[in-house]
Amino acid sequence: MTISDNLGCEVIRLIRPLRCWTTTCRLQSLEVQSPPGTTIGYVIQNWSLCRPTFTIQNENNQDVFRVTRTMGLCSPLSFKVKTVEQRSEVGMINMRFLRLGMCTYNKDYEIQFPLDLDVKLKALLLSTGLLFDFLFYQRNG
Repeated sequence: MTISDNLGCEVIRLIRPLRCWTTTCRLQSLEVQSPPGTTIGYVIQNWSLCRPTFTIQNENNQDVFRVTRTMGLCSPLSFKVKTVEQRSEVGMINMRFLRLGMCTYNKDYEIQFPLDLDVKLKALLLSTGLLFDFLFYQRNG
């Protein structure tokens, strides 16, 4: 998948290996390149019994953030972005459906992060939100 700017130039490339989501031995991963051809980081799914958790890594495979789903039965899909030590929250990724008509839904995404966050980390958080869309909202995972 590619993300382009207003002029149509590719600025981010997402590389996601084909993996079956029904087995725990093939957890999901996403490589993020910006500019295309230069890896800036990875989003790695962690094994978990009940709560989806992910690790965001930089280009050197060093853990930068941990992302965990908040628990709530009827709440929108929401993830907390925390430091690696899990001590402080640095952002949120929220997704919810908006009903537009009888059979029409619209997905609303909200990604919160500090304004002074490094641009590469912002791109990684945006890419994490897109991975969540693939995993939790697309029919084929």
